[in-house]
Amino acid sequence: MAPPPDSTLVSVDVRVLRISALVVALAAVSLCAWWALRPPEAPCVLLISLDTTRADHLGCYGHSGGATPNLDALAARGAVFLRCTSSVPLTTPSHASLFTGLYPFEHGVRDNGAFALAEEFTTVAERFSDAGYRTAAFLSAAVLNAEFGLDQGFDQYVDMRAAPGRDGPGQGAERCGSVTSDLAIEFLKTVTHEPFFLFVHYFDPHDPYQAPAPHGERFDDPYVAEIAHVDAQIGRLLGALDELGLDSRTHVVIVADHGEGRGDHGEQTHGAFIYESTMRVPLIIRSPASEPRRIEAQVRTIDVAATLLDLAGLDPLDAPHAVGLRPLIEGGNLNLAAYSETFLPRFSYGYSQLRALYMNGWKYVHAPQPELYDLSQDSGELQNLASAHPNRLAGMRSELRRLIASTRPIHRGRGAQGASEEVAGQLQALGYLSTESVSVEDLGETEISLFSPHGPDPKDNLDAIDGMSAAAAQLNLGDFAAAEQTLRDLLERRDPATPTPFRAHVLLGRALFAQERFDEAVEAFQAALSRNPGDAATLTNLGNALGKLKRFDEAILAYRAATQIEPPLPRAFLNLSLALAARRDWDEACVAVQEAIRLDPASAKAHAHHAVVLLSLRRPAEALKSIRRAAELEPDNPEYRQALQQLQGAAPKPGR
Repeated sequence: MAPPPDSTLVSVDVRVLRISALVVALAAVSLCAWWALRPPEAPCVLLISLDTTRADHLGCYGHSGGATPNLDALAARGAVFLRCTSSVPLTTPSHASLFTGLYPFEHGVRDNGAFALAEEFTTVAERFSDAGYRTAAFLSAAVLNAEFGLDQGFDQYVDMRAAPGRDGPGQGAERCGSVTSDLAIEFLKTVTHEPFFLFVHYFDPHDPYQAPAPHGERFDDPYVAEIAHVDAQIGRLLGALDELGLDSRTHVVIVADHGEGRGDHGEQTHGAFIYESTMRVPLIIRSPASEPRRIEAQVRTIDVAATLLDLAGLDPLDAPHAVGLRPLIEGGNLNLAAYSETFLPRFSYGYSQLRALYMNGWKYVHAPQPELYDLSQDSGELQNLASAHPNRLAGMRSELRRLIASTRPIHRGRGAQGASEEVAGQLQALGYLSTESVSVEDLGETEISLFSPHGPDPKDNLDAIDGMSAAAAQLNLGDFAAAEQTLRDLLERRDPATPTPFRAHVLLGRALFAQERFDEAVEAFQAALSRNPGDAATLTNLGNALGKLKRFDEAILAYRAATQIEPPLPRAFLNLSLALAARRDWDEACVAVQEAIRLDPASAKAHAHHAVVLLSLRRPAEALKSIRRAAELEPDNPEYRQALQQLQGAAPKPGR
C-alpha cells in the first residue's frame, strides 16, 4: 500500500549509511527553581480546559443523566457562568485567546495547524512565571503542541511531541484523560509548598467518541460517555488537590474551548459554523472564599486570563477587550459584548468566513446571508429575525465593523506558518482536514479588508461539508476506496452553478494516491490547484504523485512552486531535496534540505536525508552530525541507530 501523499516523496534512504544499533539516551532536564521569588502563601491556580464540550451537556447546566457529578459538585461551591461565549470553535486559536485575552483577529491564530502564536504576545503563564510561580501544562492532543506557540511561560509543557528537552512522554496524536490526570497529579505532589499555575487539557470528548470502561458501557450516548470519563478524571485531580492540602488556597477554573454541533443546524462536529451548539461553553470558577452563584451576564473566554490574574493579585495582560470577572463573582454587574468567528470555511472549503457579535441578548451572524437571533427567546437559533429587524441588524453590523476597524494593526499574515509533516499527520489522525498552510494572500492586506463575507455561504453547502468530513474520516481509517466513492458521489451531485470546493479534489487525490493510482491522483491535485493555485500543500502533493511516476522534472517544478508560497511549508523543501537527489543534483539537494531543517528543526527525516546528501558530497564528518541528530530525535528508529553506529565506526580516531 502506498503511503499518503502528505508524506515525503520517497523513504529517506539511510541504508546507504550501512547501519547497526546504538541506544541514544536523552539528557534529563532539571527544573528551574526560581519560583521561590514568590512567597508560599500566594494563591495557586488550576485552569482546566475541556475540549469540545457543550455547556448543556453538564449537569450543572441542566443535563440529566448524572454524567458529571464532580463538575456539578465544584459548581455548587463556585460561580457558574450561564452565557460564556468562545471566540472560535477550533482548539488552537481558542486556546490562544484563552491564554492571551485577545480575539483571533488580534493574535493572528485563525485555524488549527497552519498558525502559531507569535512570541511578541504575552501569555497568562508568562505573567505567573514572572511573578515567581511554578508553571506547568499537561496537554492531551497534538493540536496544542509547543510548536504552535502556546508553551510560552511554562516551566513544563508536556505535549504530544517527544523531543530532546521536551517533557512529553507521548508521540501520538492524543492522550487519554486518565494519563493526563496521572501526570498532573504527579506535578501537584512536587509543589505542596510553592505557588503554582497549572493548566490541564482534556481532549476525550472530541470525535471519534470512544470512552473507556466503565463509562463507555454505562452511557448509551458515546459523547456523554466521553464527558463522564473526563468528569471522573477531574474528580481524581480535585481529590489530589484536597489530599495534598492545596484546595484551600487554589482557585479552580473550568472552561471549554468550544462545543460540538451534534446535528444542530446540520453540523455534526465543529468548526464550520458559529451557532450556540459550538460557541456557548461552560465556565466555572471556584475560589476558596467565593460564594455559590449562577451568573446570567454575558461573558467571554477571553476574560479568563484577566480573571485569573486579578484573583492572584497580578497585573493584567495587554488585552483591550478582556475584563476580569471578579465583579460578577462578588455579586456585581458587567455589561459585555462578545465576538466570535470561524475562518475554517474559507481556508478548508473556499467558502465565506463567518463572524458574530453578541449584544444585549441578541446575536448577529455576519455571513453572505446575515442572521439575527434573540437568544433570550430563541436559544436554539431557530428563527432568523434579520428581515424582521433591519434596523437592529444594521446597527449590530456597524458595531461589528467598528470593532474590527478599531483593532490595533497587526502584521499581515502574523501567526501563519507551514505545519511540519509530523503535526500535519497528527492533525489528520485527530479528524481535522489539516489546513497545513494558508497563503498570506488569503489573509488580506488588513483585517478590515476581510470584513465583508467572501465566497458561498457555508450553510448553503452542508452536503459538501458533510461529504468532505466523512471522506476525511474514511481516509484516516485507511478505507481509501470508500473515501474515493464518497468524494466522487459528492462531485457528481454538485450543482454545476455552484463552485466545487478545492478541498474535495485534494481529498480525492489523497485517496487515489493511497491506492497507487498516481496518474489519477495527478489529475485530482491539478483540479484542486485550478481552483486554489496558491495552496502549497496541494502543490507538494502533486509533486509527490509526479515523483511516483518518475516524472522528476515536473515534480521539481511543483515543489519549487510550493516553496515560493508564504508561509513556507517544510515538507515542500524536503521533498524538493529528495527529488533533486533522485537526479543526483547533490548541491541543490543540500540547499533545499538545509532550508527544510531550518523550518522544522525537529524533523528526524530531514536530518537523516541531510546525512545522505552530505555523504554523497564526500562530507562524512558533517554527515555524522546529521545522522546523530536524527537518532536523537527518534531514538527508537533502528535505521538511524544503525546509521549512527556505522558512521561512528568509520570516523577517524583522535590522534590518527
